[in-house]
Amino acid sequence: MSGLLLHSPADVVARLLIALGQGVAPGAGTPWQIQADKEPSSPDNTITTYNTDGYIHGRTQVDGEYQVHEGVLVRVRATDSKVGATKAWAIANVIAKVVKNNSVRIDTSTYEVYNMNLKGQVIPLGVQPGTKRFLWTINATVAMRQVS
Repeated sequence: MSGLLLHSPADVVARLLIALGQGVAPGAGTPWQIQADKEPSSPDNTITTYNTDGYIHGRTQVDGEYQVHEGVLVRVRATDSKVGATKAWAIANVIAKVVKNNSVRIDTSTYEVYNMNLKGQVIPLGVQPGTKRFLWTINATVAMRQVS
């Protein structure tokens, strides 16, 4: 039910995770900064959201609007394996249990996030090549709509 969006699903989910206490906005100077689309080289402990393939469930009979669950990937990076795994599972838990009819504001736009569904479990990717940082991904879909 996304229709046309001014901001990407990855942007909306990044802001939603910040609002739900899973991290902080970029530039806050602390670990667990959450940003969309581009993972920074620092800090080491960071969360990045990306747009991925979602699902189109058909169209409504009344106006032909597509019913869409947008695809989002959440990537967690950490220098400590246990700390990173704990953060990745905490985010998965929030997606599974807390995201329900949440409003997210970005600039002058408001989005209603109806729900998010995990596509599977947290995926440990091992050590990032060329670094000593560990990686995890969480794949999900999000039902959302821009309301203003």
